Amino acid sequence: MELIATANGNSGSTNIQFTNIPQTYQFLKVVGQGRTAVGSGGSNPWIGATIYFNGETNTSNVIWRRMISYNTNNWIDDTSTGPDLQANGTNTEAGFHGIATWWCTNYSDASKYKSFGAYASGTNTGGSFLNATNCGQYRSNAPITSIRFDFSYGLDPASVYSLYGIAG
Repeated sequence: MELIATANGNSGSTNIQFTNIPQTYQFLKVVGQGRTAVGSGGSNPWIGATIYFNGETNTSNVIWRRMISYNTNNWIDDTSTGPDLQANGTNTEAGFHGIATWWCTNYSDASKYKSFGAYASGTNTGGSFLNATNCGQYRSNAPITSIRFDFSYGLDPASVYSLYGIAG
């Protein structure tokens, strides 16, 4: 596993973007920790990030399914928002960070659709916890050269997301 790039949340920024992704690996992996910016999103928010590939501005080429466990031991089938990474949020400096991992197989193969998955977990200062797992498919044969995560709230500067390439 080789580090390709790291992106930090700037105060109030609402996206993390990786561009010019080299096509020399078989798999991609993004590992992140994040929280909303202070005062952003109210007192008990969760942040999700919609995924966009190759500069697209909508998710029409993406199909996905998400299972969540929110304050229970039960998993719920949830498709109420787009394919995402989740992290907890807070409106105070004392909030906990959520963690997320996203991966994609065969991202550079021009003959196949791309499969991806994600797992996220976090606890917020409101005392709530969330675990989420996603699986999906980018329905395009185009190699993935850029990935953008658009967050529902502004990011705290301590938020860090790293992109890794994994040889096959």
